[in-house]
Order: sequence, then C-alpha cells, then structure tokens
Amino acid sequence: MENVVIFDSPGKGRGLKATKEFWAGDVIFSEPSLSAVVFDSLAERICHSCFRRQEKLQRCGQCKFAHYCDRTCQRAAWAEHKQECSAIKAYGKVPNENIRLVARIMWRLDKEGSLMSDMQLITLDELEDHLNDMQEDDLKELKVDIHNFLDYWPRNSKQHTIDDISHIFGV
Repeated sequence: MENVVIFDSPGKGRGLKATKEFWAGDVIFSEPSLSAVVFDSLAERICHSCFRRQEKLQRCGQCKFAHYCDRTCQRAAWAEHKQECSAIKAYGKVPNENIRLVARIMWRLDKEGSLMSDMQLITLDELEDHLNDMQEDDLKELKVDIHNFLDYWPRNSKQHTIDDISHIFGV
C-alpha cells in the first residue's frame, strides 16, 4: 500500500500512518474478512451464509446445526461449511463459536496460505495475540477452548502445533 505505512508505537502497539493527505470519505484500505461464524446465541435465527435474521430458516440436513434462508444460501456456504459439517457430526456436538471460528480460519489457511489478498497489510502470523497479557481466568478459558478444539479438529485435517492454535485464539 503506497499511501500508508505500518509503524510501532512503544507502549501502544502497531499503528497505521498516512503518507499522503486523505479527504473525508476516502477509503484508505479495505480487506475482506478472513472468516466469520454466527454467535451461539443467534445460531437458529441468523442465516449462516448471508447473516440475515429470518423468521424461518432451513437447517442443514447433515449436522443439524447450520441454518440457511434457502437452498441458494446453503449452496453458497457449502464450500466453507463442508469441513465444519463433517467435524460437527464426528465430534457429536457443536463446539462454541470461538472454536468454530478458529477451525474455519485454520481450514482457510491450510487451503489458501496466509496471504489472502494483494492489499493485505500484514499476515495473520504477524498480528498480535496478546497471550502474555491475558489474565489468569482468561488463560484458563483459553486452555479449555484449546483442549476442546483439539478434540473437535478432524484427524484427517492438517495438524497444527499448540502454539499456532493458541496464536489464532489469541488474535
């Protein structure tokens, strides 16, 4: 990106500094999301593809967890839901939203690598995970999520180190 530069600010972390003047309303940079999941509390009221709230949603016939507006949304989500669907069936229950999100991110990284677009400022590996700054209670929750993630993560998927998994949870 020729109009911005990443810099470190001691005590504050990384920042983004403009190298030219911008006007109100200018888009400085834009990047699509790496992954997304529906919050557990909204899982039956939000389409897992387009994220619209609907009164009546159709449930995935395989895992019985994911909900969709219609067949169009279900087909659109299948490439990403396919691995999650079989993992939920094998695990025997639906893991929490944090575990589902980390799994989706890791499946995408395994498939596409860490560079997602030409406009990407930094890779996921370069993002701060702040694991060293976590409180003891938060670290306990993190360890439980990691343990449950390891039970959920399919044996036929690429296996990752605890450090890599912890980093993704921390980010």
